[in-house]
Amino acid sequence: MASIYEDAGRWEEAYKALQKEAMANDSINSIILSNSMEGIHNEMDIYEAEHAADRNRIYMLTAIICLLLLLIGTLIYIVLSRRHYMKQLKIAYEHALESDKMKTSFIQNISHEVRTPLNIISGFAQVISDPDFDASLEERKNISLMVLNNTDLVTTLINEMLELSESETTKEVAKEDKVAVNNMIRAIIHDSEHRVCTDTKLCFESSLSDDFTMLTNEKMLRQSICALVDNAIKNTTRGQIAVKTATEGQRLRIVVEDTGCGVPEEAAEHIFERFVKLDEFKEGVGLGLPLCRVFIERLEGSVKLDTSFKEGARFVIDLPL
Repeated sequence: MASIYEDAGRWEEAYKALQKEAMANDSINSIILSNSMEGIHNEMDIYEAEHAADRNRIYMLTAIICLLLLLIGTLIYIVLSRRHYMKQLKIAYEHALESDKMKTSFIQNISHEVRTPLNIISGFAQVISDPDFDASLEERKNISLMVLNNTDLVTTLINEMLELSESETTKEVAKEDKVAVNNMIRAIIHDSEHRVCTDTKLCFESSLSDDFTMLTNEKMLRQSICALVDNAIKNTTRGQIAVKTATEGQRLRIVVEDTGCGVPEEAAEHIFERFVKLDEFKEGVGLGLPLCRVFIERLEGSVKLDTSFKEGARFVIDLPL
């Protein structure tokens, strides 16, 4: 219409027609733009909704994965705990079996170890009390020695059991005794000489002066040395048993060595376990060496078998001065 009015020379109508056309185009463009914007808004709403849905799915999947990991971790913990529990149960069961065996062995040994010397003492007591008994001085001396030896065996056995019980209940150890080491060991050797075999020599060697003293628990130290000397006497039928003392720096070393049957290297620690006897025919119930280690460790020292010594057995006690 604007072109027609323009060709006709009607410029006012042409201007109005052109203005009307422009307004119509603007209106159409506004509608198109509005519709486009509405479509974009709708698309944005759909995108946001899908994005929110995806985010919720991711959260849900993350939560499920965490729950699965937690479940897997719980199952692994349960399996490992059960395995550890079964292992501990197996160990406890084996310890119970071992304890039962040790108890049975202990009862059998203690019955034999007590009954035998008591029978000997009782038998010789009956012989001596017989008014018709007529024996020489040498025979009476041998009888007295047999009674004394078997009395020592019973006394030692009972003392070991009492000391074992006391060591498990007593925690504190008083180290307030001033001990003259050489004199104490000489007394132990003097008290043990009557139990040594005829072909065995019991001797004492010391690099300490006789006035050397130390603060310790005399009872525990004496019983520890006695246990080692008794062990040497029981396992040595000929040769020599030597007790040696010396100082090394700030430590006192006491060595008890013998030329007896010795100890296999693989049993160097096993012999310090309770009720262990490498030779079932030897006297005792296997408490001497374990008690010796308990006492020495309570005195803050150590005791061990010197496996480099091959001529018999050598036990070494180290104590702090």
